[in-house]
Amino acid sequence: MKIYKNKKYVLFGLISLVIAYMYYITPTIYDDSFNKAHANLYNSLAKDWHSVYQMYFTWSSRTIVNFFMYQLEVNNKILFAVVTGAFFFLMLFSVSSLLNDTNNFKLDISISFALMTIPFSYYSTAGWIATMATYLFPISAATFALTSIFGENNFKSIYKKILLFLATLYAANNEQVLIVLVCIFATYSLILIKNRSFNSVIVIQDILLFLDMLWFMLSPGNKNRSLEEVPRWFPQFAKMNILNKLDMGFTTTTQHILFANLPYMALIVIVPIIFYTKKLKNDKSFKPYLITSVLTFVIWLTYSIMFDLSNFTHSRSLVKLFSFPKEGLFTSGTFESKKCILSFLIYFIFIALLLFNYSFKMKLDNYFLLLAAFLGALLSRVALGFSATNYVSATRTFSVMATTLVILLLFMLRKMTSASYYKYLNMLIVIMAMVNIFVMYWQIVNGNLGYVPLWVEILGA
Repeated sequence: MKIYKNKKYVLFGLISLVIAYMYYITPTIYDDSFNKAHANLYNSLAKDWHSVYQMYFTWSSRTIVNFFMYQLEVNNKILFAVVTGAFFFLMLFSVSSLLNDTNNFKLDISISFALMTIPFSYYSTAGWIATMATYLFPISAATFALTSIFGENNFKSIYKKILLFLATLYAANNEQVLIVLVCIFATYSLILIKNRSFNSVIVIQDILLFLDMLWFMLSPGNKNRSLEEVPRWFPQFAKMNILNKLDMGFTTTTQHILFANLPYMALIVIVPIIFYTKKLKNDKSFKPYLITSVLTFVIWLTYSIMFDLSNFTHSRSLVKLFSFPKEGLFTSGTFESKKCILSFLIYFIFIALLLFNYSFKMKLDNYFLLLAAFLGALLSRVALGFSATNYVSATRTFSVMATTLVILLLFMLRKMTSASYYKYLNMLIVIMAMVNIFVMYWQIVNGNLGYVPLWVEILGA
């Protein structure tokens, strides 16, 4: 056990150092530049807290998240790099606690490199520090918060409980993470009630999530910001009805999965085919899962290739097919009705197939938790169609969904570690992680998002 832990922590430490270094060399841009120039507003803890508390009434309910964000923006870049590495280590440790109850080092390798396929390029759109502190840090804290449900951690000590509660409170201060955690914890609490069980730690976490939800819903700042930014960024939003906003949220979410050419999505659609192909040899009841997995892969590959061809060839028919109206498919008037309906159906079918592929035979309670995580992540992104302020936040708002999909992938990989071919799967995961890191490095040295035509096209619609 000691040797295993040493190997695991060395691996996690090295991976975290790589991530820390990558973010240390990122340029200071956008919100980071602006806040650095106004460091006198946040260069003490008292000033920082006063500013973010006032913002609750004028700008944003992300009080805790913004407090730490400003501290990282106005201090030395080394602090940001160290904190980033620490949060990534926390996520690696937490996900390992969620999944690796057999202490299998091969699975820890999968966890380390699969989480390195998270699209880090998303975390530049408001400035590297601002976006990381607002999204990936709360996501990392959320994975630790979930160890009270899935993990093998013993939370008998007061110290561990306090850390768990602080992580829950901090993570849920990002409203997208809040939605996912509420869905998962509400489902788990209902399971405990059904089983006539009681867990005081879960009850306290439920209360903290409820308080975070109230803090978000009652914030005058969120409303004031929306009123100020809608005319500036998205004047059409004021005329959209509920159906229009739902359409906008759903279609842009699915387009990110289908067309963004991201390494983690290649793993998401390839691994189930391998998993069910092997399962089918011993159990014919897995045949429907294999069929849907292949269909999912075909849809993803076909759309990805067609999207790439439209960007390279500028074919009028393809460009028209992949024009992404800012207001959604049904509201822009740039698509014929039949194409709108066809696109929407394909998007819906693809999402349904993804969910089905990862709902492999499991206990009913586990299935409900998986469903809660998947639908919570989907809802957290689709709901942005109802907020012009968050919608124009661009690709970073998809990071919660992306991370959730990677963790669901790891739950499937956990079932495959005993297979003789697993080392080849790990090689594939490592390759995808390296591609993802290279893309991030390319973005850092070039200082633009030119290789992500999807969102550039949406913002220019």
